[in-house]
Amino acid sequence: MAHIDYPILGDQLYGGRLAFPKSLDEESRQMLMKFKRQALHVFRLNFKHPITDEMISLTSSILMIWTQ
Repeated sequence: MAHIDYPILGDQLYGGRLAFPKSLDEESRQMLMKFKRQALHVFRLNFKHPITDEMISLTSSILMIWTQ
């Protein structure tokens, strides 16, 4: 997503430098600085199967780290 100026937080390979939105509060900034990995999670993902044209819908539980 770096190609549209929305790199995944923690992705140094494609995201380059660690940057935060200017509107991000200091507490959130400090919490995110502690991440040692990419910060990406999806709750629901919908897409059309490229061969069958069937709509695929996947859901996942929210990780504990995101509920704290």
